[in-house]
Amino acid sequence: MALTRGGEIFTFGSDSRGQIGDGRGGIYFNRPSPYKVPGLSGVTAVAAGSAMSLFLLADGTVRATGLFNTEAEIFSVTLTRVEGLPPVAAIFTGPTAGHALALGQDGSPWAWGLNEHGELGEGTINPIGTTIRGRGKYPPVRVSGLGNIVAAAAGGHHTLALGRDGTLWAWGDNWNCQLGLGTKSPAEPSPRPVKIE
Repeated sequence: MALTRGGEIFTFGSDSRGQIGDGRGGIYFNRPSPYKVPGLSGVTAVAAGSAMSLFLLADGTVRATGLFNTEAEIFSVTLTRVEGLPPVAAIFTGPTAGHALALGQDGSPWAWGLNEHGELGEGTINPIGTTIRGRGKYPPVRVSGLGNIVAAAAGGHHTLALGRDGTLWAWGDNWNCQLGLGTKSPAEPSPRPVKIE
């Protein structure tokens, strides 16, 4: 995605789950050149996941297209407001992530999407199944026990968050020690502090 100085959005690439926001979507659709997303202005930030696009508006609300609602078995090909969030200051997802985070203007972290390895950080795991339904959560849930978060990053199945006090928190898939906790584990569904020496 590209965000212009005037707050307009241009998208391009795969439209497999409607993430381009052009009203189409499917495995054979793509946009080889930038497409201006209609009906979207005043955008202050964007975030692109593996099959979703997120747009933060100046009024603190978030719009999305693509596969951002894992409680449904269908994806959205048009702009949809992400419900259940407080006024938002920042949004995060990643190129291989099936989940997303939003930081409230008060520093509260909120997460939604796939939760197969506890990547939403609210203490539970939604085991891998044959369909998307049941493998995640929507609307967004509050990340357990964290506040005053200033930045975050979403990996394929894990999440990192930086507190205002400099503490780094990690949760989700830890099979390859990607949480930096000093130990290997199948998953850590609640935030744990990373000790950096």
